[in-house]
Amino acid sequence: MKESIDIEKASMNDMGRVAEIIRSSASWYEPFLAEKDYDQHYVDEKWAEDNFKKRNFFVGKKDDGKIVGTVTTQYFGKDTYLGYVYLDAEETGKGFGK
Repeated sequence: MKESIDIEKASMNDMGRVAEIIRSSASWYEPFLAEKDYDQHYVDEKWAEDNFKKRNFFVGKKDDGKIVGTVTTQYFGKDTYLGYVYLDAEETGKGFGK
């Protein structure tokens, strides 16, 4: 049976897991970043707290309740923009993006 995910608004309590998911794919960015810029892309608990105040976070949960992905939206004036879209690196290839 194919797994599915439900998307719901994230709570501050979810942000630790959100940070873990983003960190899980950090190595994918290394070829595109100068080493001096790595620190700007570091995601920790402070990052999670600060960004939760600035963006709308949503999480994707599997049937067992495990958070496996995150997406953000952000407002600029009257427009809303899609921000981050991340899936836990261990969950890629399972069809969640289809």
